[in-house]
Amino acid sequence: MSEARSEALDAAVETLASRLPEREELLLCLEFDGTLAVPRETPDEATVRPEMRAAVAELHSRPSVTVAVTSGRPLDDVRTRVDLPGVTYAGNHGLELRTEGVRNVHPVAETYRPDVDHVCEELRDDFADEANVAVEHRGQTLAVHHRRVPDSRVPAVWKAVARAVGEFASGTLAVREGDGEVEVRPAVAWDRGSVVSSLLDERAACLPVFVGDARTDEAGFRAVEPDGVGVASATPRNGRRRRRSSSATPTRRRRSWSGSVGRASSDSAHRDRRRSEGRRPARRATGPRSPTDGTRAERGPSNPHAFHLSDEGVRMSGRRKPDWLKMRPPSGRRFTDIKQTLRDRDLHTVCEEANCPNMGECWSGRDGPGTATFMLMGDRCSRGCNFCDVETGGMEPLDPEEPANVASAVAEIGLDYVVLTSVDRDDLPDQGAAHFAQTIREIKRRDPSVLVEVLIPDFQGDEDAVRKIIDADPDVIAHNIETVERLQWPVRDRRANYAQSLSVLEQVKRESDIYTKTSVMLGLGEYDHEIYQTLSDLREADVDVVTLGQYLQPSRTHLDVFEYVHPDAFETWRRVAEDELDFLYCASGPMVRSSYKAGELFVDAVVRDGKSVEQARREARSAAGD
Repeated sequence: MSEARSEALDAAVETLASRLPEREELLLCLEFDGTLAVPRETPDEATVRPEMRAAVAELHSRPSVTVAVTSGRPLDDVRTRVDLPGVTYAGNHGLELRTEGVRNVHPVAETYRPDVDHVCEELRDDFADEANVAVEHRGQTLAVHHRRVPDSRVPAVWKAVARAVGEFASGTLAVREGDGEVEVRPAVAWDRGSVVSSLLDERAACLPVFVGDARTDEAGFRAVEPDGVGVASATPRNGRRRRRSSSATPTRRRRSWSGSVGRASSDSAHRDRRRSEGRRPARRATGPRSPTDGTRAERGPSNPHAFHLSDEGVRMSGRRKPDWLKMRPPSGRRFTDIKQTLRDRDLHTVCEEANCPNMGECWSGRDGPGTATFMLMGDRCSRGCNFCDVETGGMEPLDPEEPANVASAVAEIGLDYVVLTSVDRDDLPDQGAAHFAQTIREIKRRDPSVLVEVLIPDFQGDEDAVRKIIDADPDVIAHNIETVERLQWPVRDRRANYAQSLSVLEQVKRESDIYTKTSVMLGLGEYDHEIYQTLSDLREADVDVVTLGQYLQPSRTHLDVFEYVHPDAFETWRRVAEDELDFLYCASGPMVRSSYKAGELFVDAVVRDGKSVEQARREARSAAGD
């Protein structure tokens, strides 16, 4: 055992010893693989050591101790391998539960079983000639094992699984990667953490302890926070980086699912209603912008060990941000000077309106061209997106002097690269397209060497409005698709939609050779296969540059953060975008925003300096500190 692991275990034991006297009972939740069973080359070889089984049996025999075993394996499989009667078992990541001798199955997951069957059949055909790939049907889920596959082949395995799910079960199943396997599970907000939370709800006096893998069992650890004890027992044995899923990460709030467990109706309308319920991600907006959560399934007979889902969902607001999201506030002489120039000319920037964490870096011009993002046509928007902090309503007339003022500010500040964006102005006949175009021309007239990127609205799909922007000849036209197709509402205003955004980007490429760019927020409840499908759709639209960043909640009246996505996952998506899907450039990281300096450095190197794509990528990442 490493010194760090030993210290962590000692700390957990010390915490456990100090808190046990305060509680009447102990709830001990043990993950099977890596905790009770030693990892083996294949899943079938996993066994529980006799001394481990004896220790768990001795604990289970005590009236004050409740033992639960969780696993991604099918319920019957894990029960057979542990072989301890009376213990609570949660199989298939909590979708199957056996407690007090009664087996229950998540009702929505049960309705998705035909989709699991279909995808499993497709994947077995796909991998029929792959001796080192095994497709395991686990009932409510399935797993594609690739532990024996060479590292270079693993992305192709993952891609094949994502393709099958996207084609045959989009919206009902989700792709997640585990240790040495790619998993396909029902797209429902239920997991190990949900099981732990439900057991705790029935045992208020318990001290909860969860023992599992630090990388794959995060939901279980979060479920015992802040009062319980979490013990990390293992790390993935093959050392590969794992794509983090967008699975539910429940807090210690009561989770419930309406309806009796294990009873799936054959009536098609009832099935469709349950499917609709299962498609919703476990998050919601709060406050005045809260969207409706859909129709609640009818309530069935009470069952203390049934799955229930309340309409509260899962919220992460108020959770401490991870260290990788902590930044120093912007400062410095140049930053102060730029801010004063903007105030003197009564100009607005998205950098300030959105309190962008990269503002100081971009404005400084350090390690490359200085950049800033000007927001045109006022500081109030005609739309009300649930992720955006710009005020809605109270639209004012356009300032006819704004294009000239912006151009003057660009010259005075000495910017080499400027980004123009705007609020939505659905109240104007051309939605502000002519004003946008005039600003582009004014900047170029004063200094043709300044590169101009425009981040435009969708103009409600009006091709004439988009054409006005194209005719002004900016260097880059960006339009943000924001999130995956399933989450367009409630993330965006109802007047925006996925197809409309794609059509804007497609028109730019169809009518010009101008570079196109878009941005996607992660951490809103999207699944891996949905991210992949979104990137594929954008590449099909011939988008050149894509940025991926962490969604951060501007205030408690906005959509909650569903997940803080780990930097490793962002790096994985960067590789997928550039190496597999062939985007010219992808800026991907927790702090990346749509107008991000690294992306602008890339465009600057390609457009102004004529450098190759590979060289421009290297220089942009080097300057951004990646």
